[in-house]
Amino acid sequence: MSESQQFSFTLEQQEDFAFLIRFDKDIPPLLADEPPPLGHDAGPNPSRLLAASIAKAFRPACCSRCASSRTIPARSPRWSPRTWSATRKSACASAASM
Repeated sequence: MSESQQFSFTLEQQEDFAFLIRFDKDIPPLLADEPPPLGHDAGPNPSRLLAASIAKAFRPACCSRCASSRTIPARSPRWSPRTWSATRKSACASAASM
């Protein structure tokens, strides 16, 4: 995204930790919520949204086998360089076998 492109969104608190996110384009609103005991698990929580955003942003950098697949299985790793590398390789191998 170039620096000249801008976007906006609004957050509307629905209840407790549930927020309706409205984007500036014709994109349906997204409900983000926390799991119990803070919320009601009515939508993805911010951690899941962030992880999905990062995975989507780095998808082209994945190995060539993943690039040919439409789906990359992902799960939350324990965040250490060794585990992240093993998880990434596992996801690429899984995508190649689909």
